[in-house]
Amino acid sequence: MKYIKTCYDFPMNICVTGASKGLGRELCKELLKAGHSVWGVARSRAAEFCGSESPGELNRFHYTQCDVADSVSIGRWMQEMQQAKFHPDVIILNAAIQHNDLGSTFDAAAAAETINVNLAGSLHCISAFLPQLQARKHGQIIAITSTIKWRPSRRSAGYAASKAGLSMAMRSLRLKYGTKALRFREVCFGPLQTSMWEGKQSLLIPSPDKAAARVASFLTGNRDTLCYPFLSTWLLRLSHWLPDSLFTAISNHLLLK
Repeated sequence: MKYIKTCYDFPMNICVTGASKGLGRELCKELLKAGHSVWGVARSRAAEFCGSESPGELNRFHYTQCDVADSVSIGRWMQEMQQAKFHPDVIILNAAIQHNDLGSTFDAAAAAETINVNLAGSLHCISAFLPQLQARKHGQIIAITSTIKWRPSRRSAGYAASKAGLSMAMRSLRLKYGTKALRFREVCFGPLQTSMWEGKQSLLIPSPDKAAARVASFLTGNRDTLCYPFLSTWLLRLSHWLPDSLFTAISNHLLLK
């Protein structure tokens, strides 16, 4: 399916979930800097995380305390946007948690909570937003996934399952509802220097602000999927023929402390 590159090349209304820290916080800052209006949501009460000192940017920033795993909380967020007459053009599904559920024994409750936020929470948001995007006949829903969807994790079965599930859900939604103007897209990240990363610092592991800048430029592009950073994600895809145990041993040696 071919898209027109300039169809979203104008200031947009953009929602960002998981906006209070890490990549989500940097996304808000980057999108405001690019001239867009942003509505951030997170479970945190803090609304001063945007970091902008520009009055013009702050006037284009809104915030709602919202737990995406709670459909009632999402409903309150939707009502606030309706009252403010904020009609989103783009929804970036970034909210995610990671519990290390693979310890001496499997912690099913921790895995379920991870899946409930990362996967079910994203699907709740899609269900809430899709009718109005369909009525307006344009918009983008962008899911933030991870290269862990291609490889298992020794730390978190729930996190790997949630990102793999979200990626497949976006493909299914694109197949059923996608058009030239209504798009279901995915940004697949390798490791980033956020609080979730517990490994070594490396040139292969970019900072959240660089990742956010790449997402901002992706908004007006033609592709349905972005893998970033290119080198690490490309190498990982090439390694598909390696057994999981060998790949994990190699990557742990190179990347973990």
